[in-house]
Amino acid sequence: LDLCAGSGCISIALAKNRPVCRVAALEKSPDALGYLRRNAQRNGVKGLSILEGDLLAGPGSLPVASFDMIVSNPPYIPAAAPSAGTGCVVCSPAAACWWK
Repeated sequence: LDLCAGSGCISIALAKNRPVCRVAALEKSPDALGYLRRNAQRNGVKGLSILEGDLLAGPGSLPVASFDMIVSNPPYIPAAAPSAGTGCVVCSPAAACWWK
């Protein structure tokens, strides 16, 4: 399970390089989900389960009860950081980089 999957870099790499594994990507942003779907298609990844949902909604919101591995690259720059809002992150939506 790739939490906060964003554009799918981690989950797509796992699914492409380990095709015998079942890989799921969880993302809450509709915009990011569009990128994730397109990137999976562009990379010829089949069998990647793309899930829309909020990590903070609790485990009951996940469609599967257990996972062998959980990976993540969540938003990691504090919104109060001096660089917040300066355009230092150009290619990602703000929600993908800044956390409150």
